[in-house]
Amino acid sequence: MPEARPFIGLMYDPAVAGSLDALTTPPYDVISAEDQERFHGESPYNVIRLILGRDDADLGDSGQKYTRAASHLSEWRDRGVLRPTQSPTVYPYQLDFRLGGAERRVRGVLVEIELEPLGGSVVPHERTLAGPIEDRLHLLRAVQANLSPVYAVLVRPSSDALGAFLDEQTAIGPDLQLTDDAGTTHRVWVAATGWDEALQEIRNSRLMIADGHHRYTVALAHRDEMRARHGAGPWDAMMTMVVDARAENPPVLPIHRVVMGGALPEAPRGDPVRDLAEVLATVSDDDLTLGVV
Repeated sequence: MPEARPFIGLMYDPAVAGSLDALTTPPYDVISAEDQERFHGESPYNVIRLILGRDDADLGDSGQKYTRAASHLSEWRDRGVLRPTQSPTVYPYQLDFRLGGAERRVRGVLVEIELEPLGGSVVPHERTLAGPIEDRLHLLRAVQANLSPVYAVLVRPSSDALGAFLDEQTAIGPDLQLTDDAGTTHRVWVAATGWDEALQEIRNSRLMIADGHHRYTVALAHRDEMRARHGAGPWDAMMTMVVDARAENPPVLPIHRVVMGGALPEAPRGDPVRDLAEVLATVSDDDLTLGVV
């Protein structure tokens, strides 16, 4: 069973850092070079300086973006830009967005999950690549902090305890709120108490990683390095957003793929897909368009 715990989080203090709209970005791996520059210009405290700093020889330091990220994190804590919560807690998280012309909502909770090899209580569904792992491992070694969570869903939860906890916590106004460039509204609460049954539900279930396979793999590698030198410690766990997919029904969408390596073999494409329209109509809905690749 996955071990889930509350943790002390670092949160922006808008009174010091300014508007959250100028401080946040999408996940690092979907940020274009143009947006990377734009985010750097929005605020000296934008999280881009931690998760995707410039790697530029003009900076005069051989592009040491990882050590710069660590310096920024330390400086921001000293200045009160980022403030720790008073005690370990959990963080209900809600996203509100439009998809297929309808309003949608997905809720989960940010917790600390004890790291373990993939395939037991924590299940992967995709392979990882060496390049992103090396990059994120360099960053984690430097900052010694989880800057982005793994996104995981409960596999066959045994109760509705997580949903009941979220209903209670999200009935009041959030501690932090912003709307991103894509129009998604993010809300975060700092729970004061009442999470025991929700955490037990997580412990009674398995977790499937929906997004963050590289982050989890990097966290495992970093844990092993740190254990070899220092034994057990905070590196034994990973910040994770846990969602009860049965209750929240998060959308799963198709993506584009580019097939490399020469000409494709003969396969149905283009017009032949029309012959499958009747079949596709039985397995699609307003949120998802299916096709043959």
